[in-house]
Amino acid sequence: MSSNSPARTSLASSPASTSTDQQGSVSAGPGSDPRPRRRTPLHVQIAAWSVPLLVLGQFAMLAIVPVLIVLIASVADARVRALRWYAGLLAALYATPLIIWVARPDGAQSLSKDIDPVFVALIVAASAALIVKIATRRR
Repeated sequence: MSSNSPARTSLASSPASTSTDQQGSVSAGPGSDPRPRRRTPLHVQIAAWSVPLLVLGQFAMLAIVPVLIVLIASVADARVRALRWYAGLLAALYATPLIIWVARPDGAQSLSKDIDPVFVALIVAASAALIVKIATRRR
């Protein structure tokens, strides 16, 4: 009892799950999104916010932990890969005064006392750009 006609598939969907707007395009119902969710993990958000707070609060050496969290997450986690350039910029801006501080024989006792205010401003600006990027991503 085989048929020579190809199998038919139903393209109609239930009216509760889709709707048609005035232009005739079909959209998903309320609450459904055809694209996958790519929410930034909470630990990355906390790390991004803590970098400028630690640098401005004179705990610049401790800021290495959240910088590394953001950098490693941007490389390893697929949900954070869009932040890779921002994380790389932040890590490079943070590493520059850190390397200068370590390499100088007459450096201050702490990184916070030795860091140039221009680098503080650049690190805070890069952190702000990262935070804005996280906030404007799809939730």
